Amino acid sequence: MNWTRFILGISLLAVSLVDAIPIDNGVEGDPEVQCGGTSIAVAFNTQNAFEGHVYVLNHYNEEKCRHEGDSSQNQGFIDLPFDSCGLKRERSLEPRGVFVTTTVVIKFHPTFITKIDRAVSIRCFYMEADKTVSQELEVSMLTTVLQTLTVPMPVCRYEILENDENGKPIRFAIIGQQVFHKWTCDTDTDNTFCMVVYGCVVSDGANDTIQLIDDQGCALDKHVLGNLEYATDLMAGKEAHVFKYADRTNLYFNCQIRITIKDPGTECERPQCPELRKKRSNSNRPKRQVALDDLIQDVSVQHPIMVGDLDMAEKDFARPAQQRDTPPPVAFRSHRSDKLSADFCVSPAGFMVMVFFSTLIFIVAVFLAVRIFMY
Repeated sequence: MNWTRFILGISLLAVSLVDAIPIDNGVEGDPEVQCGGTSIAVAFNTQNAFEGHVYVLNHYNEEKCRHEGDSSQNQGFIDLPFDSCGLKRERSLEPRGVFVTTTVVIKFHPTFITKIDRAVSIRCFYMEADKTVSQELEVSMLTTVLQTLTVPMPVCRYEILENDENGKPIRFAIIGQQVFHKWTCDTDTDNTFCMVVYGCVVSDGANDTIQLIDDQGCALDKHVLGNLEYATDLMAGKEAHVFKYADRTNLYFNCQIRITIKDPGTECERPQCPELRKKRSNSNRPKRQVALDDLIQDVSVQHPIMVGDLDMAEKDFARPAQQRDTPPPVAFRSHRSDKLSADFCVSPAGFMVMVFFSTLIFIVAVFLAVRIFMY
């Protein structure tokens, strides 16, 4: 009789194990990944209220690497800083950029991993080109879903402003006018990129080109443009006064901007430039080597400007504001030969003097003609 009861108990236990009911929950769709400047955020939706845990693989016992679900919501979330939870940073030379990788596990049972749980392998790729590189990774017995996002590169521009950094952009100027050279790169990702302005040249549009900023980002002539000042990671500027070539009205400024990835917790590296006392040559100065794994992108920015002579100031800029702001065609280039040019330039004051004397001579001539006719 006892053996019969023992066999019956074993049979009931086997039936209960076979008929075990899985947890009535699961992940809906694919998790959403946000690649930020200092952290990676992962969010996901569940079929029912999430009462389990989401954590970084092999870091379950670290509180900052584990997040417990809110039983009142059908979703979960975890934010992982770059410098914690074993997140890996790998530099890539081809394509050039930085990988940040980790694996996140979503489990619904308070203690064990079951068949409804999921593991997500996350890789954020910061690169120049709009191209993704992916690799499927399988962890333990769970299916790994790879999520890869590409962070867009900054968009850079070069402006010449009136007076200071808050002035409006200009296309026309006169010699000696105070202006502000400003270089700016815009990005939606904060605290991620650094910029250095270098290789700036000015040209008359023909064959005469002068270098203003050398390949290390240092100024060469303090009388034209001094060493640049960096207000933020992605903005540089410097006050200057307008100059021009002899017998030329157009100036073409062209600069290079080097974009690099900023390491967390560090400041952007800036050019170490000597104090400017006179125009110096950069031929014997040692050049700083830029590591290939730091360099992300080189951007070329340019800005044309028309400069009036001292004698032509009143003539050139007495036009309405809307005409001054409208650039001439073909990027301010003039195809007329200087030898064939025969423009006669007179200021408004000089024109009034000419009209006055012409009128006076005409009145005197008429008066003398009348007197001679009467006699």
